[in-house]
Amino acid sequence: MKIGRIIQSTNLILNYFPLFISLKMIIIKRTRFIDEEIYIMNKVSKGLVLALAGITVGTSTGLSTTLFQSTSVAYAAEMT
Repeated sequence: MKIGRIIQSTNLILNYFPLFISLKMIIIKRTRFIDEEIYIMNKVSKGLVLALAGITVGTSTGLSTTLFQSTSVAYAAEMT
């Protein structure tokens, strides 16, 4: 009887094994996606901070705001 139970439990495990593997892959892919999303968000926020700093400097020194805006955004994009 013990051998029969071992075989039965082994078959049960083997039947569900692909499901466990696929769930594990989904979790890994989701984690990687979240990491990439956070990385992109950090880069975007860094670029926005640099652009806002450039706009502030441009307006306080009396430079043309629209020209400085475009150059500061381009600079921020290069920096990130």
